[in-house]
Amino acid sequence: MEIKNESITSLTQIVEVAEKFTPILPILFIVAIALYFRGRSGSSYGIKNRLYTLLSGNKGFYNKSLSTRWNEQQDIERFNALFNLNAKSTSDIIAFDDWIKKYSLDIRRFSQIKGWFNTNKLQIRKANSWYITLVTSTVLFLFVLSLSITGLGISNSALLQFKKEGWIWLNSTVAQPFYRNPFKSQERKWSISSADCAEKEFNIKKIAVELHIEQGTLQTICNSFNDDEDKKYLSSVLKSQKQLLWFAAILCLWTTFQLFYLLKLKRVKETKDYLNNCISNYEKERATENK
Repeated sequence: MEIKNESITSLTQIVEVAEKFTPILPILFIVAIALYFRGRSGSSYGIKNRLYTLLSGNKGFYNKSLSTRWNEQQDIERFNALFNLNAKSTSDIIAFDDWIKKYSLDIRRFSQIKGWFNTNKLQIRKANSWYITLVTSTVLFLFVLSLSITGLGISNSALLQFKKEGWIWLNSTVAQPFYRNPFKSQERKWSISSADCAEKEFNIKKIAVELHIEQGTLQTICNSFNDDEDKKYLSSVLKSQKQLLWFAAILCLWTTFQLFYLLKLKRVKETKDYLNNCISNYEKERATENK
């Protein structure tokens, strides 16, 4: 089996490492859900209360003062969860409601920029240009990466790293380099098929010189087209590459979240302009009434 001996590595090793983390995925999923609800409500008191009630069977407080305080906390968490805000007290909520009514604001605009709107101070944080550029670059990088891994997962060729030639696409009928540099000579854009190797006029030494690849590598590739052990090895590598589609799906999901976050940054600026405009209109109306 020349291919396995000649190639340094394949994507099989990466998949084997990834599979070691598979058992903890359900735990990570549960933690992600808990963090989501904590982020929506602004605290984890509600989750802890439900867990405590489930384990002990006791509900609420017997002390009236503590019960009142707990009811207020539940109101705060429910308000934050429903309107996607970060109020810390009932007084914050009341002040926010009065502020919305005073300037005739659309509460939905502030619900869409959680993390950037301070419910206590009634202020919107500024999204710096360098930060928006960083997030945009991250989205583009993740998009290209997820697209590349998806392409790898759906490919019908195994991606192998040879000791002297680097990464090569190889299947049972054709071999070609993984990366073709457009700035290099056209001689590097080679492709070898099983039909090429089967030709009587095919000269390994001559073709290797013409394509600028090692003679031993070319011989290994040609032998792999007819070697049953090599075909089995390529099949196992392809199977491992298919499993990378799960990772690509997770990466696509992460990319989507980052894209939504980028859109939120856009809404931050729009909402800030909207707020300034509403306040300005209110002050103009007040000035007109006082004349």
